[in-house]
Amino acid sequence: MTKKDIRSLLFIASSVIVLVFSAIINYYFFTVFAELVSIFLALMIFIIAFYSKEYTKDSNLLYVGIAYLSLAFLDFMHLVNDGGFINLQNNLNAQGQLWIAARATEGFILYYAFSKASWKRRFNFNFLFVSFSISTLVILSLVMLNDYMPKIYTVEGGYNLYKYFLDFSIIAMFIVAIYTIYKNEKRVYNKTILIIAISFKIVAEIIFIFETGNPGTLEASRYIVKYVSFVFLFIVFVKELLQRPFDNIFIAFQKKEIELTELTRRDSLTGLYNHSTSYEIIKETIVKNKQQNRKFCLMMIDVDDFKCINDKHGHVKGDEILSEIGKMFLTCEGPIIMAGRYGGDEFIVLFDDCGSVQAKKIASRIFERMGELSFKIGINITLSIGISKYKSKFNAKDLVRSADSQLYKAKSIGKNTYSIRTKSE
Repeated sequence: MTKKDIRSLLFIASSVIVLVFSAIINYYFFTVFAELVSIFLALMIFIIAFYSKEYTKDSNLLYVGIAYLSLAFLDFMHLVNDGGFINLQNNLNAQGQLWIAARATEGFILYYAFSKASWKRRFNFNFLFVSFSISTLVILSLVMLNDYMPKIYTVEGGYNLYKYFLDFSIIAMFIVAIYTIYKNEKRVYNKTILIIAISFKIVAEIIFIFETGNPGTLEASRYIVKYVSFVFLFIVFVKELLQRPFDNIFIAFQKKEIELTELTRRDSLTGLYNHSTSYEIIKETIVKNKQQNRKFCLMMIDVDDFKCINDKHGHVKGDEILSEIGKMFLTCEGPIIMAGRYGGDEFIVLFDDCGSVQAKKIASRIFERMGELSFKIGINITLSIGISKYKSKFNAKDLVRSADSQLYKAKSIGKNTYSIRTKSE
């Protein structure tokens, strides 16, 4: 959990405490304030989705964002009706219908937006805006006309079975939405927060089941739990549509910077480390070795009679040979630390935990692979190898000078062989 996550949780906890105290002091103020904050969060979700629609690939979040504009309007009408600002027949019936209509819409959009059916679909903003606007107006018209929506509350009998059926249906939709997100959703990185938000919506609906229609602890708890669910959903939208795109840009720049830095450390023809980087790695290895006291050796390798190859077959062919030799060293067997192009047709390879016996085996294997490469290219290519084991008194220049001395010794022997520094040298 990051510091930002801890701060978010502390904010939610402190705001819930404020809501609880406001409910104790003035219940009417609490209901208005809690609903207005939830409406504000729903509007902010819509605004974030609207202004990110041009650059985000998450069109499912655009779908949810537009839907929450409709939900904000339905919740506003619920607040207006709850506060007695408009005169609807059977106030509790209208309140319940508006609550259920909003939560049913919420359950459906959260399921559909993250289902497989929406994966390959690109949602059109204008079409969604018009569709949700029409559906919201239809719901409000049916509730206000009162005769066209099934009653869920009567003064004589309280809430009826139809209301409870709708409550359980909404809970089922939220559960299916959570299951769909958990099993299938790969586009949302903050999946856990999204599931927490929907879980609080389920809790709010469960509380609504046990309400009798009278203001009190249950109704206050429902408003608070609903507010918390909206906060968590708002966090998802902030992280997914505001924070993550900038994080992705920053990561892309970091990756590109690493790639460019690596390019400056590499030889463009062979892909091996260049002269200066090879030296730096040798120095770093010697410093580490003073702490770890491990054996390592350096091989200085030269292509025999490379000038003759260039003169006979051309420089393009010569470059091809150097490139192939570079690939060979990149996949060189043994505990390799570094392979570099020292200059021209000379290469330098550093091996970790490598004594005389293992160094000879590695050199023999390099000769075998050069034979395979010669057959592949159709040109007889041989190498001379100078091998120097690290001594505690050596610095980087001493180690390279020793390997270079052994390289010239190998050439003087007759080329196509190796020479290793002995104890007496």
